[in-house]
Amino acid sequence: SAMFLREEVVMKVLNYTVIVPAELPYGEQLRVSSILLFRSVIRRHTKAFFSADTSPNIVNIRSHVINLLFRSLISQPPLAATVAFATLDFVIGIGNPEGQMSDIPPLDKNLLHVCIRPVLLNLKDHQKIDISLMEGMSRLLSLLSTMFNVALGEKLLDHLKNWERPKLIMDSKVWKAGEEPLVAASIISLFEFLPITKSTDFVEKLINAVIRLE
Repeated sequence: SAMFLREEVVMKVLNYTVIVPAELPYGEQLRVSSILLFRSVIRRHTKAFFSADTSPNIVNIRSHVINLLFRSLISQPPLAATVAFATLDFVIGIGNPEGQMSDIPPLDKNLLHVCIRPVLLNLKDHQKIDISLMEGMSRLLSLLSTMFNVALGEKLLDHLKNWERPKLIMDSKVWKAGEEPLVAASIISLFEFLPITKSTDFVEKLINAVIRLE
């Protein structure tokens, strides 16, 4: 509707209200509408979509759709990330013994690792980090925190050390003037999403890093 009739679309997705404005650029409308379409297919035909392991076509489509949803967590526009997050929240809950879809096999862990890996590649270089990426990482961690090990926390602490040299950070001109402290703060905010047993290992190191940054 938003794309072809140029009308505003309002949808309730979990606890979120997703509004696709009529005047969004066509590229953004296409991205958001495509994810909403995949979400509708997954919710209305869940068993067929996740249980059809004997159909190569479904298996291939499923892996591409799940991969798209993970990549959309760190993408623009924000509406795409919101809808992707809500869809993944439903998908990851499939197979939960306490859920409504307990009779459907859970998502294959190998597929999850394959989908997560491209997202994590953005964390290799501190100059690739921005607020949008960190917001996407917080969504990812809130969905699958148990799949991450201590190495993630260590990597984040290593990145924070670069902000202890503010002149170098500002001279790099990677971020807009005045945005540099916000990027560092967004890195720090990820620690709350690490599993308790792992996040507590970093409490002292994180406190010392924050003191140095202050």
